[in-house]
Amino acid sequence: MIYTVKKYVNFRLPVIIACALAIGTTAGLLFGYYKTDLIWLTAFIPAAAVPIIIATAVFKNFKPLAFIILALIFLYAGALNGILRLDAYGKNNIDVSENKTYSISGTVKEKSAFSSGEYIIVTDVSANGTKLKYDIIVYLGNSYGDFCDNGYKVKFISSLTAFDAFSYGKLDYNAENNIKYRCTVNGGLKSGYRFSLFGEIRSCIRKTLFNNIEYETAAVCYGMLVGETAFIDDNALANFRYGGIAHIFAVSGLHIGIIFGILSFLNKKLRVNKYAGAVLCIFSVFFYAGICGFTVSSVRSAIMCVIAVFSKLIYAKNDGMNSLSAAVIILLLINPFSLFSVGFQLSVCAVGGIFIFSNPITRLLSRIKIPPALLNKTQKTSIKRFLQNINIPKKLASAFTVSLSAQAGTLPVMLASFGYISGAGLLLNVIIVPVLSALFSVIFIFTLLGSAIAPIAPFLLPLATTPLDAVLSFLVGAGFEKSLISGFGAGLFIPLYYLTVLLISDKLNLRLITRIIAVGCSAVLLVLYVLTSVFSPFKGYKIYISAYYGGGDVIIKSSQGTVLIVTDYINSSYISADLNKYYSANLDGIIMLGTSGDILQFYNFETNAKNIYVYSENDYIQPFDKMTVNYETAFTLCGADFEFKDSYTLSVNCGGVNMCVCASDKTTVEKCDLLVSLYEQPSCVCDYKVYFNLSGYKYNVYDNGDLVFTVKDGKVNKR
Repeated sequence: MIYTVKKYVNFRLPVIIACALAIGTTAGLLFGYYKTDLIWLTAFIPAAAVPIIIATAVFKNFKPLAFIILALIFLYAGALNGILRLDAYGKNNIDVSENKTYSISGTVKEKSAFSSGEYIIVTDVSANGTKLKYDIIVYLGNSYGDFCDNGYKVKFISSLTAFDAFSYGKLDYNAENNIKYRCTVNGGLKSGYRFSLFGEIRSCIRKTLFNNIEYETAAVCYGMLVGETAFIDDNALANFRYGGIAHIFAVSGLHIGIIFGILSFLNKKLRVNKYAGAVLCIFSVFFYAGICGFTVSSVRSAIMCVIAVFSKLIYAKNDGMNSLSAAVIILLLINPFSLFSVGFQLSVCAVGGIFIFSNPITRLLSRIKIPPALLNKTQKTSIKRFLQNINIPKKLASAFTVSLSAQAGTLPVMLASFGYISGAGLLLNVIIVPVLSALFSVIFIFTLLGSAIAPIAPFLLPLATTPLDAVLSFLVGAGFEKSLISGFGAGLFIPLYYLTVLLISDKLNLRLITRIIAVGCSAVLLVLYVLTSVFSPFKGYKIYISAYYGGGDVIIKSSQGTVLIVTDYINSSYISADLNKYYSANLDGIIMLGTSGDILQFYNFETNAKNIYVYSENDYIQPFDKMTVNYETAFTLCGADFEFKDSYTLSVNCGGVNMCVCASDKTTVEKCDLLVSLYEQPSCVCDYKVYFNLSGYKYNVYDNGDLVFTVKDGKVNKR
């Protein structure tokens, strides 16, 4: 007997392989994180073969068998690739102890700025003649030595510190970017000019822009052209993010698509041979990706352009999902760490969202008609005929569809990475992004001309950027932070959300009633998950402990409210992400450990909390615009009792459990149930000692990631 089953999904082999490779890569990194023996991964293959053989014998269909075998091969390849890459990254071929210094030489790959100064990323590095496999990031002091820029050969003496592959429970950002070591140079750096094609072009673009137009405008133009945002004012960049349009600085499909479109148009108008035109297009998009540093998003876009060109040459249909999957496969095989890059996730999810949702949304828009009841009330025949034939303009419908689809695809990634989504994003992506796209085309062409013919740059660039100044004035002063939608967190929200939208899409061949029931069930689960997480109906307290380089925060949450405790080192972006990760956007108060100077860092922190609490003996500071600073020693908040022992030590009693949060190297608290500290505290006796940044202890955030404790019936437990 031969069984047949309804085809519920239109399988695409590249999509299956890409998904299998991504799952395998994730498994490989998890194996590395938990230090699991590779034998368990090898044992998975024969274990998976048994149900496959049984299914093939029953259904007599060998095509699914071939698909599954290929998927398993790539799953295993992804896992093995991830494990081997982790193993290689974890090995240091030089001594990185504190008292060891090296004569280091290499080539500047990138020069940029951060909040406290400048840094360079050096590639092709040698330390005392030993070739290093990875790049290093070098923080430059106020007087570091000779001038250097992209492409320069540099030499200096310094000690090195190695990054770990995992920090704070996730893959380190530097590992994703092939950076293994860091150091600081306060003097003695020697440099020499060395020709670097991409470095020369980036420097030429930067000088052309900054020498001929206002600094703020030049910074935005430079960010749009090469994806470098370090020169953009923090407030201006924040407004782009709050408006949901910061993707204009991530060189991807928008930028490369415009360049590809310009080249295709010129090839057509000039009647260039199709093969020569194809070579020109492919070379140009990869050359531009090189100028932008071969970022993951730019390479993904370039690969998809190559597939589109070849499809046209051989008169084959270019399937968007297949070309996206092919790009993902290539990128993950080259660098499996790319999977955990926010840029990669946003780029892939945005394009995938467009391919998945654009057709259903377009069909829905095409069905929008004037209601018959309204038409019947219209007396004039001419007006009635006009209303009957009214349609949404195709370009407007297309812009709306693409924007909505991309945001639907990236929403969970935005929440998981940044803790919020922009309520104004849909409107701005429909209205502002097309304007910025047109301006990008003009600025791109005029910058090329200005760089090639320097005397005309002072005339061309101000002319090209005048409309951009008007757009920037609007964006910077609009106050988009008020449109942010946050508090949804991540966690199970992500799979539940993607399940819901996948069931809504046309990628599953389901009967209408089945689709309605499935969507309804998943939507109910999604809503219940959010509600139970946000409103905390359970008794007792939950304590969330997070950290970042140099500091950390503690969230105490109960049915009576939410309190945030922050150490003396503040990183507002991490704190915002933590609050949304744990559904704690609504704060009843913020408690700050540290001096008045540390507290001032909170001045521009966006929160709905009205009160910030500090130690009563701290120096008095001017009131905040949005928060009241309360100078206290002991106080009660959200059912918990708090007492400052000094500026850096806080004692907390919640539900009968004594907790101490300490940001100094020696606490005055000798005994408690739960200690959370920046520094080692051997003299304090407690049931749980949790350290923010100290590796090697049983409970530490650096090794384990965020830690969660529960307090109930006077007892504290690790969750």
